[in-house]
Amino acid sequence: MKTFRFLYIYTGILIGLITLPGSLSATILIATPNVSPSLSTESKEISPGVIKLNNRSLPDPKEPNTDIKNHESGLYALNAGDIIEISIYNREDSDKMITIDPSGSISYMFAGSVKAAGKTIPQLKQELQSLIGLSLRDPIVNILPVELKSRRFSIMGALSNPGTYQLTGTICVLDAIAMANGLKTGLLRENTVQLADLDHAFLLRNKSYVPVNFKKLLHEGSMKENISLQAGDYLYIPESHINEITLLGEVNAPGYYEYADSLSVIQAVVLAKGFNNKAQKDSIIILRGSLTQPVVYRVNTEKIINGEIMDFVLESKDIVYIPRRTFYSLEEATKTVITTFVQAFATADNTKLFNAVPEPETK
Repeated sequence: MKTFRFLYIYTGILIGLITLPGSLSATILIATPNVSPSLSTESKEISPGVIKLNNRSLPDPKEPNTDIKNHESGLYALNAGDIIEISIYNREDSDKMITIDPSGSISYMFAGSVKAAGKTIPQLKQELQSLIGLSLRDPIVNILPVELKSRRFSIMGALSNPGTYQLTGTICVLDAIAMANGLKTGLLRENTVQLADLDHAFLLRNKSYVPVNFKKLLHEGSMKENISLQAGDYLYIPESHINEITLLGEVNAPGYYEYADSLSVIQAVVLAKGFNNKAQKDSIIILRGSLTQPVVYRVNTEKIINGEIMDFVLESKDIVYIPRRTFYSLEEATKTVITTFVQAFATADNTKLFNAVPEPETK
């Protein structure tokens, strides 16, 4: 069983008010159309104390890959560890392969020690030409990037060769999977089967979740999902045979727990050593299905504990989130749970800890 420190996330959005009918006297706020036109929501009380929130589609932030555009237009800033080749036109002895040292500097003939980190190649070229020009007449300096070590991405999980790879030129999601020698496969009843759980695969960028529908991309050939990667991107494709649920938030031992048939919400909370004193027990959020189009439930565990309603039965791979406050919109709840899930997953996978961003306390 893997455990991790919980990362609190808060997303502020505009909201509108709707009151749900039925025996459960509950008021929910859902996102208004001007918050995200692509977010379509539907609320349905499936039993007293359990509300099903159908999230038909999430916002699609297929933003331009500015990092790659900047690099291609000469605006990429060099960093320590990058390898460049420097030469002076018409001087055979000038061709040097140089690694930028940990202090961010290089040493080159006639120029001496020069700070390279933080500068673009055109900027460094201009500076070297000025310095070398003190010794040589009208030097023409040429700089070629050989290996930009700071431009890397990671692709982990159910792949034949997971790891960290160099980001050279424009690399998209499919390119990254190909660089990792494709998805992992295995034998089932003498048939080769894919071992990847595409529903829960994700792309993490700058600690933020970027929606990519891996199933549409790989099974339906939807190329709009094949977005360009940026330096520092982290892709994770879980293995399909893992039979777990995830508990996040205000429990004493958040983490991944083995799923057993008919496991309920209350039983899962017991596995996680119970609620802590900040738990909002009447607003437990459960995400089921794919990360890009999840089915979202809000469960009132106070009513379950008091014997007013039946316990809610979980399914394998459900994500159970125990908040410290009530979410008043489907968009806020969904974004918070998914972002927390992918960051926690990446943290556990890399044995790293992200800095916690606290949820605001309720007044």
